[in-house]
Amino acid sequence: MKGEFNKKLKERLGKKFIDKLLAVISRQAPRFKASEISVALVGDATIKKLNRIYRHKNSVTDVLSFAERDTVSIYKKKGLYLGEIIISYPQAVRQAKANKQSVRKELAFLIVHGFLHLIGYDHVRPAETRKMRLIERRILNNLNS
Repeated sequence: MKGEFNKKLKERLGKKFIDKLLAVISRQAPRFKASEISVALVGDATIKKLNRIYRHKNSVTDVLSFAERDTVSIYKKKGLYLGEIIISYPQAVRQAKANKQSVRKELAFLIVHGFLHLIGYDHVRPAETRKMRLIERRILNNLNS
């Protein structure tokens, strides 16, 4: 899997960590190994505006995912651009502190979470949430090993 990361995110995570994260995601989701994603860190004002425009929620959120195609076409094609993941850096910092973990781990979680949204996972119903959390944990555990 390939990723385009904005400068702010590259500085926060480092190329080696980003490469390892993409490799782990590719191993856990091999169908998307040849695909591409874009990830950007933004401030609270930007993500709040995007959340208001696209989700009609006038609040800061941690991560937004904008899929390039619908889920059906994603599963039929290989090597395509999946979409963009936008993360609020200040919100990630607050969540890392609340969860008593590093900002790096929080950002990794948000990238994985956003990626799963791009490929069609959601957490509207409890069963969907359990399945998504299981995959998130599997990816993140492999990242830490």
